[in-house]
Amino acid sequence: MMFRFNTLAAKMTFILALGSSIACTLALWGAEEYRRRGVEAVQYGSLVMSAEDIASRFARDEAKTTQDLEHGRIFGARFLRHLPPDAGPDDHLTAMLRQRLPTTSAAIGLHGKVADCIGDYHAVQASGARGFFKDLPDCWLVVMRAPSGRPFIFGLPVLSARHGGGLAFAPSALAITTLASLIIASFVARMTLNFMRRLKDATRRFAEDINAAPISADAPRDVSDTYDAFNAMQQRIRTMMLERDDMLAAISHDLQTPLTRLRLRAEAMPASIEQAKIIADVAAMERMVGDGLALAQSRESADDWAWLDLDSLLTSIVEDAQEEGKAASLGRVDKVCVRVKPSALARCLQNLTDNALRYGGSAVLECIHEERMVQIVIRDKGPGIPPDDLERMFLPFVRGEASRSRQTGGTGIGLTIARAQASTFGGSVALANTRDGLAATVTLSGAVASPDGLQNT
Repeated sequence: MMFRFNTLAAKMTFILALGSSIACTLALWGAEEYRRRGVEAVQYGSLVMSAEDIASRFARDEAKTTQDLEHGRIFGARFLRHLPPDAGPDDHLTAMLRQRLPTTSAAIGLHGKVADCIGDYHAVQASGARGFFKDLPDCWLVVMRAPSGRPFIFGLPVLSARHGGGLAFAPSALAITTLASLIIASFVARMTLNFMRRLKDATRRFAEDINAAPISADAPRDVSDTYDAFNAMQQRIRTMMLERDDMLAAISHDLQTPLTRLRLRAEAMPASIEQAKIIADVAAMERMVGDGLALAQSRESADDWAWLDLDSLLTSIVEDAQEEGKAASLGRVDKVCVRVKPSALARCLQNLTDNALRYGGSAVLECIHEERMVQIVIRDKGPGIPPDDLERMFLPFVRGEASRSRQTGGTGIGLTIARAQASTFGGSVALANTRDGLAATVTLSGAVASPDGLQNT
C-alpha cells in the first residue's frame, strides 16, 4: 500500500511503527540491562566465593597455600608479585570482601587487565581448538593478608558480562523489530481508515443523491455510533429539503392564483400606458415565482442514473436553438457516452446555452474527451465578465452589468441552477474569459465509455 506522508494513513503508520520500534528497543535494552546486572551479581558472588576459599586455605595451611598460589596450582587464581600500576579500586567488591572475610585480612578489590589474570592471553587464544570459546574473561585483583600478616596479590578471572553481546542494539534485532512494527502499524492504520473511507463514500453519495442509502452499521461500537449519527443527520437533511420543496411549491401555487387574477383584471382595463406597466409587472412577478421554485428544485434530481450519448444531446440542443433562429453551432465533438442523470445534464447545458445566446449573441458547443475526463465547453462572443466576478456569477440572483437590462431579461439564477444540476451527478461548472468572449465548461469525471463499446455490451 502506497502512502504519501501528508495523508492520515501515512502519519498513523509512521507514529505506530516508530512507537512500536522504540517500545521494543527499550524492552530489549531493559532485558539486556537485567541480564548484565544478573551477570555482574554472579561475577561478584564468584569473586567473593573464590576469595573466601583462598582465605580459608590460608587459615588451614598458609605455607602450602602460598606454594600452591605461586606455582599456579589453584585453578582460577593467578599469583602476582607486584600490584599492577594501572589497577583501579573497586569499592563495591572491597565492601563485599570485608563483609565476608576476617577483619585481619584487610581485603581490597581492584579492577585488573586480562593479562593480570591469565598471562599471555594472545598465546592462549592462538593455541585453542577451533571450537574453543575464545571470548576473554573480566579480571579482578584481590589484595589480602594471610594470618601471618604477609600480603598476597592474586588475580581472579570470571565470565565477562559482555558475553553473548547485547540484544537491544544488534542490527538484526533492530531490523526485525522495525519491520514487524511497520507491518503491524500499516495493518492497524488501514483497518482504522477503512471506516473513514466508508464515511467519506457515504458523504459523497449523499452529496450527489439526496436519496442515497444510509451506511450499514456493521462496525465496532464507537464507529457504529458515528455511522448512526451520520445516518440521522442525512435523514434530517432529507426531511428538511423535502419540507422546503413542499413549502415552496405551496407558496408558488398560492401566489399564482392572485397573480392570475391581477393579470386578468389588468387586461380588462382600458388600454393605456399604466395598463401595460401593470401587466409587465405581473408577468415579472410570475416569472420570479417560477424561477424561485425552479431554483429550489434544482439542488436535487429524481432522475435515475443512465448512459447518455453526448453527441446526440449536444446536437439536439443546437438544432432546437437553430429552429428558433438563434446562432448556435457545434465545434469539436468527441464520440463519447457518460453515466449521468440525463435530465439534470440536459437542463444544465440548456441553461448555459441560453445564457450564451442571450448575453453573447451566439453559442458554440464542444465535447472534449481526455482519458477518464470529459469537458463540455459552451463558447460565446459576448463582452465577457470581469475576472473578479466570474465565481460570483453562480450566486442566486446575481447578474453581470451587461445583462441588467429589460432587453435581456432574466432573474440571475440560470448559472446557479446549472451548477446545482451538475452537482447532482458529480459534475462541476466553471466560467472563463477567452479571447473572443466567455466559455462555460462542464467537467464530468464519472464513468465514461465509447458508443460502440456500450452497443457491444
